Formats: sequence, structure tokens, C-alpha cells
Amino acid sequence: MSFHTKPGVPSFINHLQPENDSDPMSIFPARIKGSLIVFALALFLSSSLVSASTYYVATDGNDGNSGTSTSSAWKTIQHAADTANGGDTVYVMAGTYNEHVSITKSGSSGNYITFAAYSGQTPVIDGTGKVGNWDGIIHISSANWIRVAGLTVKNSAWNGIMIDNYGGSRASNIIIQNNLIRDIGYTGLYAENSDYITYDGNTVANTQTNGNGGPAGSQQNENVDMIGVNNFEIKNNKIYATAHFESIDLKIGTSTGSVHHNDISPTESAGIYIDAWDAQSGNIDIYDNYIHDSSNAGTRGIAIGAEQGGSAKYINVYNNIVANLAATGINIPWYSKGTVDNVKIINNVVYKTDTLSQWAGGIGIQANTNGGTTTNIIVRNNIVSQNGVAQISNGIGSSATITNNLIDGSGGVTGSNYVTGSPQFVNAAGGDFHLQSSSPAINNGISTDAPDKDYDGKSRPQGNGYDIGAYESGGSSACTPNWQCRQPLDGYEHDANNCGSADRLNSACNAPSTCTPSWKCESPLNGYESDGCNNRRTNSACNPPPSGTTPPAPGPLPPPTSSLGEAVDNTAFRWTTVGDADWFGQTSTYYSGGSSAQSGKIGGGQSTWIKAKATGPGKLKFHWKVSSEPDRDILKFYIDGWQQSKISGDVDWQEKAYSIGPGIHILKWKYSKNNRVSSGSDAAWLDKVEFIRMP
Repeated sequence: MSFHTKPGVPSFINHLQPENDSDPMSIFPARIKGSLIVFALALFLSSSLVSASTYYVATDGNDGNSGTSTSSAWKTIQHAADTANGGDTVYVMAGTYNEHVSITKSGSSGNYITFAAYSGQTPVIDGTGKVGNWDGIIHISSANWIRVAGLTVKNSAWNGIMIDNYGGSRASNIIIQNNLIRDIGYTGLYAENSDYITYDGNTVANTQTNGNGGPAGSQQNENVDMIGVNNFEIKNNKIYATAHFESIDLKIGTSTGSVHHNDISPTESAGIYIDAWDAQSGNIDIYDNYIHDSSNAGTRGIAIGAEQGGSAKYINVYNNIVANLAATGINIPWYSKGTVDNVKIINNVVYKTDTLSQWAGGIGIQANTNGGTTTNIIVRNNIVSQNGVAQISNGIGSSATITNNLIDGSGGVTGSNYVTGSPQFVNAAGGDFHLQSSSPAINNGISTDAPDKDYDGKSRPQGNGYDIGAYESGGSSACTPNWQCRQPLDGYEHDANNCGSADRLNSACNAPSTCTPSWKCESPLNGYESDGCNNRRTNSACNPPPSGTTPPAPGPLPPPTSSLGEAVDNTAFRWTTVGDADWFGQTSTYYSGGSSAQSGKIGGGQSTWIKAKATGPGKLKFHWKVSSEPDRDILKFYIDGWQQSKISGDVDWQEKAYSIGPGIHILKWKYSKNNRVSSGSDAAWLDKVEFIRMP
């Protein structure tokens, strides 16, 4: 970990004590739940006291407008931030905003100022040339009751979204939700000396691109940071393809909170790291995270330390899945100068970690050789399977309690009441770590310290005893879904009880609109039509007429006659086609259902694409086919502008599958030609597009 805050800014860190010295796990994990219930009740009671307004921002707006409708939208998000008050919502419409947004105005208790993407649109804040040192594209400084949701934030020489006390007081009650943060020099999500901070459903990628260089000339923090933060929650985020350093770092006295249901592929160092540094950190639950798939040296799953003499105490690590990493899965390292105490590592799956055999195995409790102490560590009900060096290593002797684990592999210690053999996962290679019915992990765990729910939210136990590992075998969840509209409104509802049900469409949850679409050809004719609500699409009826003919008068047009949704067996997505020719539905070539979408006829140097939006997290599958000049005319698939795969030549129907992270993502299939030579049918096809939302 590298610790850097803005020079001259005090820490104001509140050094908290454990809530129950005799048995902190007696409130595990009710501590977090109870505080959230009280907080939600207070929010509910106060929310009706403020008269709220709704404002709009559009790239073709004007800051001299009223901002109260899409037709009178403001032009800049900064103007909205300077104007909005507690309870107000600012909807940002599609387009790219080359801005630095400074938020210093606060909402009031329970009345957030919300900055959100307009329903169904994906606005981009591009910080190119706008972000100076110790700053972020969005910078929330000493403000309270702020929510930022559904935006793409990219291209910063320093940070992405930044929360701090640089205005003189601690920021508090900030929600950063369902955003895409990418292409950032240093930290994607940064919070310092603040309280009640939530990161929920964000995707963070290609951050820390400066590494040990950039404007600072050295490492500046990590990819997702909490520094001196009290009362926090980091949940449902996807963090991948980062350039350097820890994925999530909770440091310098960060206390009282949880990290859960995140999907993390670390690039360097730990996926989740608690480093008290020289302060006191504690009362933190890390659970239901999936940390996986990195072959880079040093990539660990979860690590806990106090590098410069502080203390990390009362940490609960449970129901996590840590798999396929080059270094230790769950690690209490050797290099702390301070104290690591009262850590419980319970009901985790640690599979094929330390593959380079350079660290401490699956679960590694290392002897401290740097002047610190490690005491009262419990390792119980974990599956440790096929890890390098050791399944469990223990360098602190009787200061560790190791019981009721399943050991599958050689090296290290076993502890007491252990079982051995293959855990018989359903499909470990495919990332499914549920247990087959004959697994030796079933009924061989112990109730002591076991969480009351498993990774799926299923109650423990289900059989004659508690199972070992993150999943409880058998039975079904007794959880009853509580469906509520997602906030800010985006057309979906979610299960507020987190029973494992995917979010689902509900028109009652659509964002309010003051605009009625009326599709007309743009003038002069250019192949596009617009609806008067900042939406446009291609339409061949709007193409310019051939030279020497009289153009038709622009007027209302019906929707395109071909149904791309029906052609690809997915009418849940809103499909659009853009480029030099439109994709279209046809019935002569298909994988299933009697139809597919086919690329339009294009010439040399031209391209055509079909695209849709998906709200994750979820699993995407589709079938595609191409008949083209090999290595010259190519069908490519993109997620959020990043190429995922491509095919060229004569390729029959292939199935592709991808995991989609939380938030709104753009899916695009693009067929392009690089010269005028044609081969085969000179076309591409798409069919059977399936998207299953995950909890």
C-alpha cells in the first residue's frame, strides 16, 4: 500500500473501539444491518420535509435555460451542481460532457441531491484536459447527502470520482452507484476523511494507468480507496483490468463497514486489502465476494495488515470465493509493524491460489518479522483446495485456532476436526463452487461463528449439520423478495431483501419524462430521424435523394418495419443499428427461431453495427456467424467500446458468453470492410441473444 493525501490536509480520523469486547462476533453481521435500519427510518421520516425539483442537462442545452424540462435543459453538469438543493434530481442526458464537476453544495438529512443518467441513456463525463493534481473528474468536497448514479466517468490524469474533506469538514452520506469509471491515471473511486460512504454497483476498469509515474512521479493510492472513512459499504461492484496495485484498499483507520458481493479480478497485489497503517481500523465484515483469475505475480485475494504500527482488529472474512490467483488466497502477511488481532476467517472457498508457489498458500497466516504482532486468528469451515505451497500455513502457533476445514492438497497444517479429499465442486473450472451431493464438505462444518446465510443467501444449516465452504447444500432460501423501484428511477425494480432474485423491468419505475417523442427526418436529409427528445436513429427513408430528383418533405415517420429484437430472439433489449447500412431481420439464415439479424450491404472502408444496452450484473450469451474475406472483413464484439472478440472468413454459428458487470453497458456487434474485395456472402449474422440478470 502507498499512502498519499493532499499535503497539508488533517486526517480528523475517529479511532473507534470494538462494540463488544467480550464477543464481537455475537453481533455478526447484525451490527451493520441494525445501523442501516435506523438510518433508513430516519431518511424516511425526513424525506417529505423538502420540496424537490427535477432538472435536466443536455449537450445541446443552455445554462441560461430554466433546466426544468428536456427542451429547456442546461448545458453543463457544473451549473446543475451549483444550483440544485436537497431533494433535487438532476437527470443528465446522453452525450459527452468535457467537464470537471465540483460538488460543494449539500443536501439535507434524508434529502439527497441526485445526479443521475436520464432513463435509458448513457451520458459520459470526459475529463480530458480538465483534471489537475489532487483532483477528480467529479470532486465532492465537504458536501453531504449526494448521490451520483448511472454515469460513465473517464479520462483523468488523476482520480475518477473523489470524495474528501478538502473544504474543511468531513463529507458524509454519499452514494456512488451504477457508474462506469475507466481510463483513470490514479484512483477510480477515492474517499478520504468522510463518513457514511457507499459504493454500489459500479464498474471500475483501466485505472492506475500512471503506475509509479504520472504527474506525481510516484504511486498515488490504489484503484478503489477508503482512507480514514467511518461507516461505509462497498457492494456489487466489478473491478477488473486495472493497471497496478490493490483493487480495494481500506486504510488509515477506515472502520465500521462492509465489503460484499463484489466481483474482482486483481491485476497486482490484493483484491481486498485492509491496512490500518498507523491508525486503528476495525469492525469490518468482508463477505460474499468473488476474487478470481489473475496469473500475475503477487496477486492475492484478501489481505489484512497494519504496515506502520497501527492496529487492525475485529475483522470477519466469510462466504468469499477466492480462486485462480498467483499468490495467497487469504493472507495475514509478515510485514506489519502494528497489531492484527481478532480476525475470523469462516466458510470461505480458496481454490488454486498461490499458483506460482511464492507466498503462503491458500490461507496464509505468516509469522511477523517486522516488529508487529498477530494474535487471535480463527480459521474455520473453509474449503482449501489445490493451492500452491500449502493449503493452510500457520506461522503464529497457538495464537491461531484452525478447525473443521476441508483440506484438498498437500503442505501446511490441517488443524483439528478436518476432512480431506476433493470437495466435489459442481464445476470449478467454470466458476461454480456449489457442492455435489456426495461432497465430504456437507455436514462436516461446525455452528460456531458460522454465518446464518451462505453465498446465495440460503439459510444455514440445511441438513443434519453445517457445511464447509461458501455454499450450503440442499434446501431452499426462505427469503421473501421485497420488490422496490431502483433509485434513481431507471425502469427496473430490485429485491430490497437481497434474496438472490435478478432485477427486473417495471414500467412503474421509469424516470419521469416531460417529452413526448415525435419521430421526423432531420433536415437537411442525412439518413437520420430525431424524436425531439434528444434521441436519434438511422432510417433509410431519411436518406438524401439521388442527384437531380426532388426530395420528399420531412414529416412524421413510422418506426422501422424490421424487428431486430424478434430476429435475435431478444425483445427485452432496445436494439438500434448505425453505420453505413442498417442491420435487418431476415429468415434465410439463422441459428434458431426461424430468423436472425444480418448486416447491411457495405462497401470498402465502410462499417455497420447493431447495438443494445444491458443493465448488469448478468450473463450474456449470443450466437454469431460471418462469411467474409479472411482477416480483412471482420465481425467484432464490444462491451463499452472495448473489443472482446472477433471472427472473420467463413465461420459457422458460434456461441459466445460473457459476464457483464453492474451498471449500464453498451453491447455492440460491428461488421467492417477494409477494402473493396468481397468473399463469401460478405455479411455477418447475429442470433439468439440471451441475457440473464444476476443478483
